Amino acid sequence: MQCEKAKASGSCFVCSAAFNADDRLVFEKPQAVRHHTCPRAKLVSALRERAEALSCTPRELLMARLVEMQRRLIYALGKVCFEQFSNPGPQGYVTMRLSETGFNVFVEFRPVFLLRAIYHEALISPGALQHRKAQLLAPILERASQKGFSLCTEAAETQLLEQLKTGENHWDGRKKADLSFEILSTDGITIKALSFVEKDHELDLQPPAEHQARFQQLTQQLIDRLGLQDMDQQ
Repeated sequence: MQCEKAKASGSCFVCSAAFNADDRLVFEKPQAVRHHTCPRAKLVSALRERAEALSCTPRELLMARLVEMQRRLIYALGKVCFEQFSNPGPQGYVTMRLSETGFNVFVEFRPVFLLRAIYHEALISPGALQHRKAQLLAPILERASQKGFSLCTEAAETQLLEQLKTGENHWDGRKKADLSFEILSTDGITIKALSFVEKDHELDLQPPAEHQARFQQLTQQLIDRLGLQDMDQQ
């Protein structure tokens, strides 16, 4: 562990605040950088206290926070799809960024790349957009035809946008769940589970069965990364 003037970009894994040029930082590990005045023990102690109040283990609470974080990312990916298919701009980026505190995810179109985005996509070119839209509209129109009624293009596109926002698949065919795990596993994102406390009392402590193993692995990686192997010890 070393302490020195700020030479890292990003934010403190303890308080989530962005680093300033004059901050003294503690480099515990390459992916675990904190302000000199933000002791990790404080957050770990708070995590244990909240877990005890909720009658669960700190590990279970961390995993529950990761589940909620992933749910928000999936919802945000639906907004990314909507922006891709409704933004008339010829070029630019659809970006996903976090609030300064907590884990609120914002999706927005930007003409230039946002450096602090946790995820971004270049805007689909008009030609590629029309091609992909035709591919996705075809089965919607086919299902309507099989049911014996005609569906106008405008109504079909409305259904498509709703499908992209709430469905399991991203606009390019990838599973939103898989993509959300990729984002959640990024250095600096998983760590936010330590300080993400806004809805602890509402969290479901049982992860979705289909993704339970992935959440268990992600939780263990977080514990190992921060050297918190003794976290469950009272």
